[in-house]
Amino acid sequence: MDRLRAEISRADAALQQKQELVTNLTHDFKAPLGAILAHAARLKTELSPEMVAVGGNIAFQAEELLAMVGDLLDRAALDAGTLNVREERFSLAGLVVSVIDALTPGIGDKTLTLEMAMHPDAPRIVTGDKRRVRRVLMNLAGNAIKFADVGEVTIEVAPCEQTGWVRFSVTDDGPGLSEAMLPHLFQRFVPPEATLLPDRLGHGLGLAICKDIIGELGGHIGWSPNIEGRGSKFWFEIPLPEVVSALSDTKAALRAKSVLVIDDNPAFRVLLGEMLRAMGHDVIVCSSGASGLATAREKHFDVAFVDLMLLDASGEDVVLALRAVEPGPAIVLISAADWDNGACSVEKRPDAFLAKPFDATELVAVLATVSGDRNTSG
Repeated sequence: MDRLRAEISRADAALQQKQELVTNLTHDFKAPLGAILAHAARLKTELSPEMVAVGGNIAFQAEELLAMVGDLLDRAALDAGTLNVREERFSLAGLVVSVIDALTPGIGDKTLTLEMAMHPDAPRIVTGDKRRVRRVLMNLAGNAIKFADVGEVTIEVAPCEQTGWVRFSVTDDGPGLSEAMLPHLFQRFVPPEATLLPDRLGHGLGLAICKDIIGELGGHIGWSPNIEGRGSKFWFEIPLPEVVSALSDTKAALRAKSVLVIDDNPAFRVLLGEMLRAMGHDVIVCSSGASGLATAREKHFDVAFVDLMLLDASGEDVVLALRAVEPGPAIVLISAADWDNGACSVEKRPDAFLAKPFDATELVAVLATVSGDRNTSG
């Protein structure tokens, strides 16, 4: 009996050492991967369009590696019973946009689009473990992109019947899953694609970790066929209490405005439009400088948000053209890159500049600022 206890003790010690090794190594991996992502982000703002695509691919590959590292860390924590749930406030639309931006370069040459669908009654700001909700969405949407070659991959967010719960779903037009595969979907080391596309096998941890993480967050996860039996729909429901923002009074104090958004990033257009509509504003979004200017000449807008680096025009040139529209809107220039107000001519200067990414607090503040400028000058 003593010998058996000693053998068990040695086995436990070896397992503990193995878990510590995995944890330490994966933590060490995260630092250089984080640096790669940061440098790739800088490349995307400072290079030609061709090199921006290169930077995007670098960032995508680093995100893939970082996701694998995160899977290993979470697997070790789940096995050891030490997974800590971290509560923080975050925007649901902003979370989905960050997932879309991270995964879009992975589409490559496929005739595939990555879309976001926000239910009008979905909460805007919630409290929950943002990092792990993002991990699950990255895994599910990443799988969909891997196996679908055409059509759409859609990330949808909707409220559940149960108050304070949110349902996320990822649908695709891929090959779907066989009946034989369904009982093994969320098992470890059994990639769902094993019976479908053996040349696209993953590490087999993703769905199992998704299931365990959602369980730790107090929710549940599942799969159903997409419409007409084509493709797949993976979904999960978790408690994410809505935050009643202290900005409510400020938002109410701002009169409803007609707002024009000119941005060529589809995900960001949706996000900004959702944020503005949630504040009670009437919003029209345009995907290019040309379409934005045509719209501004046909309809009066109180405020226009213009991206600095549009594909068909400089944001500063669009600002100049909007100045010629009478009566013209207040103009907010938006960009993820740094912008020097003093480096452009007075005619091309906007009424305000807003750096991406921004939250609802900053958006309300800039709207109040340009509204005040317009009111005092008129």
